Amino acid sequence: MDRILEYRVKVSDIEATVGGILGKVLKKCMGLTAHEISHVKFTPDGISVL
Repeated sequence: MDRILEYRVKVSDIEATVGGILGKVLKKCMGLTAHEISHVKFTPDGISVL
């Protein structure tokens, strides 16, 4: 089963995550682990920035 997570980055997220580095935003704000991020990073359409 596929999961789709959506998160809108706030200005406070950028300040709290060293300039908005995507991996840090995903970890801190969405609670994802490094392993989860690594897995979806190499999945087609795994991470989209709009």
